[in-house]
Amino acid sequence: MFEEQLTGFLGHALLQLISVLSYYNYELATNQHFPDDFGPMLIENPKQNFDFIIIGAGTSGCLIANRLSEVKEWNVLLLEAGTDPTSTVEVPTFFDRLKMSEEDWKFSTTKEKNACLGMLDTRCRLVAGKMLGGDTGISPMHYERAFPEDFTCFNESITYEEALVHYNNIENFVGIDNVRELGTGGDLTISKFGNEEHVRQLIYNAAEELEYTKISAALQNLGYYDVDGYIKSGSRNHFAKAFLDTTRNRKNLFVVRNALVTKIIGDEIDNRVRGVEVYVGKTKLIVKSRIEVILSAGPINSAKLLLLSGFGPKEQLKYFNIPLKANIAVGKNMQDHIAVPIFIKVNSSTANETDFADATYQFLKLRKGPFTQINIHDLVGSINTCPYPSSRGNIKIYHYHFFESDGLLRPYLEHRGFVGKIMKSIIKANTQSQLLVMIPTLVLPKSVGEVTLQSPCPFDAPKIQGNYLSEEDDLESLTCAFVFVERLLKTKALSEIDANFLHVDIPNCRSYKVGTLGYIKCYIENMGMPLSHISGTVQYGNCSNCDACVDDKMRIRGIRHLRVVDASVIPKSISQSLEATVAMLADRAAADILRTWGK
Repeated sequence: MFEEQLTGFLGHALLQLISVLSYYNYELATNQHFPDDFGPMLIENPKQNFDFIIIGAGTSGCLIANRLSEVKEWNVLLLEAGTDPTSTVEVPTFFDRLKMSEEDWKFSTTKEKNACLGMLDTRCRLVAGKMLGGDTGISPMHYERAFPEDFTCFNESITYEEALVHYNNIENFVGIDNVRELGTGGDLTISKFGNEEHVRQLIYNAAEELEYTKISAALQNLGYYDVDGYIKSGSRNHFAKAFLDTTRNRKNLFVVRNALVTKIIGDEIDNRVRGVEVYVGKTKLIVKSRIEVILSAGPINSAKLLLLSGFGPKEQLKYFNIPLKANIAVGKNMQDHIAVPIFIKVNSSTANETDFADATYQFLKLRKGPFTQINIHDLVGSINTCPYPSSRGNIKIYHYHFFESDGLLRPYLEHRGFVGKIMKSIIKANTQSQLLVMIPTLVLPKSVGEVTLQSPCPFDAPKIQGNYLSEEDDLESLTCAFVFVERLLKTKALSEIDANFLHVDIPNCRSYKVGTLGYIKCYIENMGMPLSHISGTVQYGNCSNCDACVDDKMRIRGIRHLRVVDASVIPKSISQSLEATVAMLADRAAADILRTWGK
């Protein structure tokens, strides 16, 4: 089967083949897109002068490094804890196999009380990219602008009209179906995935029976649509490739791999940040910045590093004997999208199974075929549900399809951490029928978690309390979404493939009768899991007496020359996936830096 061909000897052979072709074919290569590793030179001379130090080469870090290094007089140092992306990252269809790999930080929450109860040790697993490109090297490649309503959380200090300027600066849409009117002159190539699987159209037809039509207008909020993706010539176009490729010959951008920043160094006399403490491999260095330190390490690592450096709640810092530099609510506002995979049995005539050898050939030689796609995960439904139905969608529905006895099913379940009995139940059903997975996802949650320190040791993972589904309204919204899926299964379109809800053996739910309200809520609490669309841990605000950690320019309050630019500053969950909006914020921050210091 497919999975057997991706592991063991054949799996290694495939990846070696990709690596060999990468060496000879520049379009597939990985490290040829990036500047050389400056780490050895930095170790030799850590006292070099840098105008800007950027921590984290992810979604925002790569873009800001690109923009700032356009100024030839500025020396820009980009520090990344991971390494170059592997060849696996290049293949879109492998996106789900990167979870729990060496390119993932492998974070998990503390034991949850209301979600992930069917996971090992009742902990939710969180995904975060650890490589050049960050999350854009490990995500499903969805590119979605936020809706105008999402900008209310910025208290009008960022308007939708202003955001459109920065979105357009980034985007380079290629193709003829630009229904969302994306930009066409930016560095980030965006296109359609082009999946034509038969079950896809059946889902569209079923949704239309329930009056959710296919979205075609740029700002339509409710309906089903094909999401755009950052994909170029059939390969993943992660942000390191998009924004560092053009910087390879710049003499003023210095990129360091395997660089773990352990402290931001400040001057207490004038509340100014002056550099960082960083381990390059096993070598500890102090590196100074002349103008700014820009923290772009992601919503978990940015919060952790700020806390380690003395920026955070004074009670927590006092407990760990960390000198206080700014008493701000770092880590206090963690928000995330929570998803519930619903497994559905469908008949075996749904689609033709992928021919592995042919798919491999098509991808490696032609950049076409199934490996350029992400299953049917680019088909997305946007609906609204109780208790607060409105014209704004509070639920996204993602999709996945497994063939009969599909070898990809086991790793799909394992990577999410399901307990053995749940896995066994689903895998057994798959030996007898194909499985369609509908994944209702709450994108506007009320539940709020927190990121704190586990210890003052910078090499220890932070403590992450997700608190998923701790607010009753969140459980109610997902319950209504579950009922909506049940209605979809009763449509004429899905009856064509005998779509029926799979009774998963969930040990915690055996006392409930299948189909009852009690069972549905138990199912959600056990199968519900985060999508790692995390925001809010270093939240943005333009008020003087609120919990905002950064101001309207994303500068840490009360501290000079320290800016945070990543998903952590977004104060409230937005309706869409985060990468596009984080990139927009990075482009905005870069523009402000150029205005402020460019003279």
